[in-house]
Amino acid sequence: MLSEVSAKSKAVKILMGDPYGKNKKEVEKHIKSVKLLKNGTEDCGGIKTPVYEIHVVVPVADIKNQDTPLDGKLYIDAKNGNLQCAGLPYLD
Repeated sequence: MLSEVSAKSKAVKILMGDPYGKNKKEVEKHIKSVKLLKNGTEDCGGIKTPVYEIHVVVPVADIKNQDTPLDGKLYIDAKNGNLQCAGLPYLD
């Protein structure tokens, strides 16, 4: 199982780029929390395997041509670090 630090590092790699940040430091400042979820539900449905919930907030001042902040979560598989689901725009 990934550690919280490893999960955050995986999230940084997924989020790298406009509007989340051009480098590791910029992306990390937009990550507000990292939480391991073992059961219950997440934004995309029921939790079948443990996931890390990464809460991301990008303020308006850091986004070009937008008048509202980005505020959402992404979910990373706690075993392999793969993106499970994202409630954030601009992610492939």
